[in-house]
Amino acid sequence: MEKAVKEESAKLKLTVHDTTSSGEKSKVGLIGKEPFSFLGYQFDGSIVTVRDVSVERLRESLSSIFTAYKYSRKRDKKFLLWRLNLRITGCVFENKRKGWLFFFSEITDLDLLHRLDHSVRILCKRFDLDIKPKSFVRAFFQMKHHIYETRYIPNFDKYSADEMKQVLAEYFGYERLDKVADGEVEVIFRKKVARQVRDLETDLQDVGS
Repeated sequence: MEKAVKEESAKLKLTVHDTTSSGEKSKVGLIGKEPFSFLGYQFDGSIVTVRDVSVERLRESLSSIFTAYKYSRKRDKKFLLWRLNLRITGCVFENKRKGWLFFFSEITDLDLLHRLDHSVRILCKRFDLDIKPKSFVRAFFQMKHHIYETRYIPNFDKYSADEMKQVLAEYFGYERLDKVADGEVEVIFRKKVARQVRDLETDLQDVGS
């Protein structure tokens, strides 16, 4: 069976790691009978969830947002909430879906999403912040059923010039943007958002290891 899988994979130009080598890149077993992981996912019977290490990386990322706020001279609560919500929902930027939740969009383990929402509430309480972040559970539902209509998950590619100005003013401290040409506003906006989107990618580092 293992030989047949390797032969079929080769036809697709895929390489199967040798199961006799060290590491856990490949594993032989019965699907549905034994748990296994692949690209950060954990498959256990009918449950499709996320490997513990990938969940912990996200929790650390969420915590780092609060820590950055705590030690910031400005302590901008609005910017904290904007960054936190972006981490939770992900976004669409430059025609690509970005973020942890989009990457793990095929999970069936909704309890995990409830636990993540609980973790966010604990962080808000620990840092004594009276804010109402978005929800992993709701973002997941919007992503699965209303991705083309929802505004709960930001699609930065569809932002108008006025919306870009609002983001730059509220979260990045830009003033008097009414005197700036729309084209220049878009350049500034995309530069600022691109940096935040790159931060989203850190949640998925080594996800396949």
